[in-house]
Amino acid sequence: MKFGVRTPSIKKSISARTTGRVKRAVKSSVNPTYSKKGMGIINNPKKSIYNNVYNKTTFSALDISNKNNKSGTNEEAYINSGYNYDIEQQKALFLKYNKVGARNKWISLTLCLFLGYFGAHKFYEGNTERGILYLFTFGLFGIGIIIDTINILCKPTIY
Repeated sequence: MKFGVRTPSIKKSISARTTGRVKRAVKSSVNPTYSKKGMGIINNPKKSIYNNVYNKTTFSALDISNKNNKSGTNEEAYINSGYNYDIEQQKALFLKYNKVGARNKWISLTLCLFLGYFGAHKFYEGNTERGILYLFTFGLFGIGIIIDTINILCKPTIY
């Protein structure tokens, strides 16, 4: 197993850039498991485990130069961690695991009690879809507000 800086492979780099969209589309139409996330462990477990360990124990020489040029914020470090997610997925994962949008239980409870029929507490919690649902159904006809009040009281002060 390798540790440290990855050795750049020009052959693999060119191959990755020249493999076309049409070829991937044909492969995915023939093989339903092709290019699906999480299928590597099922199709070839040995290769999948090796790649997972390899990606965690090595780093690219380009990562070193990028770290010197960046401001070094926690969000950038997470986004540049080497996982193949698009930018929106990376930001969502960062927000999910880094309590940037922490909510106060008492503010949410107050909004639920006074403006719950309009879904204000759902908008405050960042759950826009449910907020819109509450807005058009007047808090799920009042039943949703009762359930949400109990749920909010059971949550920790900061969640």
